[in-house]
Amino acid sequence: MLALVASPLEEGQALYRAGQYGPALERLFEGLERPKDGREEAQLRLYVGLIQWSYRREVDARSSFNKALDRDPKLEAPADAPAGALKLWRELKEAREPKAEARPEGTKRSTPTIPKTKTRPSPAGPTMLQPYRAEPRLSAEPEPPLPSPEPEAPDLAVNAEPVERLEAPGIALLAAGGALFVTGVVLSVLAASDGGAALDQEDKTLANERYDRAQAESRLGIAAFIAAGGMVGAAAMTLSF
Repeated sequence: MLALVASPLEEGQALYRAGQYGPALERLFEGLERPKDGREEAQLRLYVGLIQWSYRREVDARSSFNKALDRDPKLEAPADAPAGALKLWRELKEAREPKAEARPEGTKRSTPTIPKTKTRPSPAGPTMLQPYRAEPRLSAEPEPPLPSPEPEAPDLAVNAEPVERLEAPGIALLAAGGALFVTGVVLSVLAASDGGAALDQEDKTLANERYDRAQAESRLGIAAFIAAGGMVGAAAMTLSF
């Protein structure tokens, strides 16, 4: 368990292998404040450089590697480090080694083949919220297109005939129908009254006259109701158009 690790170097190495780069950097920097000796300081700076490389901070990683080699030129990087970081570490380390003396002609010198690729793989393992964080690039979003101008509304044609001309016949028919309806009601009342008087009249001559008048008033009332209904219907048809 990490809680049982005594030194900041060991705890930082364990956190680095677990992919927890933020806590690992904190412990490694704490160890750099009071390193035990030059070798421990070199190891601390080596792992700081590996984490910086994982964050794609190549300049910072190069500086940390150089400082680690200043403290311990024979220090070796861990074999499980990223390939790009190992390549940079070997280049810096070989640049510090003294050049070999010229050999006699005919002798072959075996030189290690170093790939010349400069691509760096992405850091392996999960990463937490770390001090080194690349700023997000602001994507230039295209501006929305301007709305096209709305077409102008065509001029409304002026109606030559006003609306009142269409409504006038309907209103006249409605008024006439209402008058005829009232007339029919009055005639119906008169017919009922004359009919009742004819029944009460003892004189047969007067009774027949009142009876004939009641029939005529009744017929006129019915005709007035029929005519009123027709006029109201015609008015309704006229006003609906």
